Amino acid sequence: MTVSVLTKNNARSTLLAGITDVATSLSVQSGHGTRFSAPTGVEIAKLTLYDNAGNIEICHGTTRSGDGWSVIVRGQEGTTARAWNAGDGISENATAGFLTGLSQLDRNETVTGTRKYNAAVVQQGSVNYASTSGTDTYTVTLGLTAFVAGAEFRIKFVNSNATSAPTINPDSLGAKNLKDSSGGALVPGQLLANSEHTVRYNGTDMIVLTAAGRVTTEPVRQTVLTGAVDSNGQANFLSAGTGLAVSRAATTTPVVVTVAAGEDEIGPINYRKRFAADQASYWASLAPNNLSYLFDDLNTGTGVWTAYSTIIPRQSGAFFDATKQALLPFSGSDASTTITDTYGNAWTASGNAQIDTAVTIDGQNTVLLDGTGDYVGNTTITTLGDGGCTLETKGRINTLPGVGTAMTLISFTNATGYGAILELMNTGGTYNLRLYLSSDGTTHNIANALLGSSSTYATGTDYHFAVVCDPVAGNYYTYRNGAVDETVASTAKICALTIARLGSTYAGGSYLNGALAGFRFSPCCRYPAGTTFTAPTLPFTADAEWFDRSTFTYKYGSPTSWTTKHRVCVGEATTGASTVSSVITYALRGKYEGTYTTPFPGASTAVTKNHYLGVIPRTAGLIIKNLTTNGGYLSGDEVGDGGLATYSTVTITAAPWRNKSTCGFQTASGNTLIRNKTTGADATVSTAASTWAYKLVADRGW
Repeated sequence: MTVSVLTKNNARSTLLAGITDVATSLSVQSGHGTRFSAPTGVEIAKLTLYDNAGNIEICHGTTRSGDGWSVIVRGQEGTTARAWNAGDGISENATAGFLTGLSQLDRNETVTGTRKYNAAVVQQGSVNYASTSGTDTYTVTLGLTAFVAGAEFRIKFVNSNATSAPTINPDSLGAKNLKDSSGGALVPGQLLANSEHTVRYNGTDMIVLTAAGRVTTEPVRQTVLTGAVDSNGQANFLSAGTGLAVSRAATTTPVVVTVAAGEDEIGPINYRKRFAADQASYWASLAPNNLSYLFDDLNTGTGVWTAYSTIIPRQSGAFFDATKQALLPFSGSDASTTITDTYGNAWTASGNAQIDTAVTIDGQNTVLLDGTGDYVGNTTITTLGDGGCTLETKGRINTLPGVGTAMTLISFTNATGYGAILELMNTGGTYNLRLYLSSDGTTHNIANALLGSSSTYATGTDYHFAVVCDPVAGNYYTYRNGAVDETVASTAKICALTIARLGSTYAGGSYLNGALAGFRFSPCCRYPAGTTFTAPTLPFTADAEWFDRSTFTYKYGSPTSWTTKHRVCVGEATTGASTVSSVITYALRGKYEGTYTTPFPGASTAVTKNHYLGVIPRTAGLIIKNLTTNGGYLSGDEVGDGGLATYSTVTITAAPWRNKSTCGFQTASGNTLIRNKTTGADATVSTAASTWAYKLVADRGW
């Protein structure tokens, strides 16, 4: 049984009457009883009896009423019970036995009033550290016989928590909820396997005061902190591996990554990993003929870090921009006209367009379009992006178009009908896909009514149609059932958009008579460039990647069902059919500082530099260095420091590109100016190679 020891300051009196050596009760002077503690239950008070001859006896008082102790236990802590006379002294003291059992406090504490000390708490010794058994319903042996508020323990959780509401049952005293330091629910996986935590009982719940592996202070979050660099000082620890793989060099210069996992009242939650050995072909089986993003991924359930790659570019911002992706599963009840986009874009069913649960493809509902005014439309998607994208749908044709007419499958255009359009065309009884693509918004200058190679189509047959845009590589493709149908060579990007429709042109007409069982707009080239692939079966997958800067957490999936991840992107790789053709290592610590270049650009000159931040920079600037003696500056003096504080009217603009920035080095007057350090006057910077050098600096800003 756990016994709580009570103490009270300056509790002294004398016996009202004498007692024998076997008496189990006593009384103190009238009115003095309140000077002493009043134990209840399993509590005791340490009572010391003494006389003028120096004799003492320690007793445990367990029950007091008024001025009398009705229950005392005699001869404690090695003392002998003896007879005592009226007038002998009695006091309530912190005895040697009590102090021996009391653990030293971590800080000075003034004790006043009545205090309780639980022997099972203060005499922790070997029981303040133990390992758990079980998962989510943990058990642990700590040597306790009762819960006491404020008790703290160091506990090793052998298995990670799989849910947000795990419990722990110490010494079979009863399960208590495990909560975070704010009293809220834990995150699944927060208790890493084999991690140790300080846990405090607050009277109701067990509060986890620490998070294993977390780092509350980082110089920069969600980035690579250290790694090998090249001769220009740029990150250079990634390289092509064997086949479709990328290797990491870390033996000579260890690579340290930090992953952000949100905030709490203690501070930032970060996880850090130090890779100290080379990893040959670590990121393996990359998508062929594509661009892959390379991540370090932490499984907080096991504590294991693994390689992760995806072709989906991640978003980074305080909110998820749904207009950069679209996914229509056409779920819902039969005859419903509500069209739900998994990512949150607003779509409208027009005409008689409606969900059909009887006509299915790959077991999925369809949206039925009767060919006379039916379509599904959107007006919020305004761009297909600067990089690659894929527009795809899977459907069935009920009635083929008549001679000289077309049925629209996918149409993403501006208000005058220019953009990206895929139709099924009947040319003299021959059926072909027909493609229109525009970059200028006034003509279909990339592809104008380009007919595909496939000429046989049938009603009642399921087809997968896809348009893959890859202006970076300079190619556009259409696919039918995974086979290339049309190819266009162009590096131009699709123009701005205002109207997206499935089953109709931008203004109505060329309506589709058929059923569509899914549509997806992806901000990447989802299928290998120009090669055959196996057409996907439905449902299409929601696979958005988003670093949420409002919470500093990484999320995967879609707004309707985000999955929190612990991952950080460290670079990217471009692949061919069977090998990696190029690798980019992202800038260290989310910052870029280039190398000095000469000559200094003249007036009206724009310079583009690769910064390799992996995101659009929030700040970009210029540092210039004096190579001789100019404007009051000595050779080697640097000016600007990225903020252009010493420039007069030079402007720096960060272009909307993930890995490039454009700097305009000219002023409104056409000259690049620098403020003379000595006189304060503006002077034109010389473009002579021996006079000034410049370098770009950029920062992602978070």
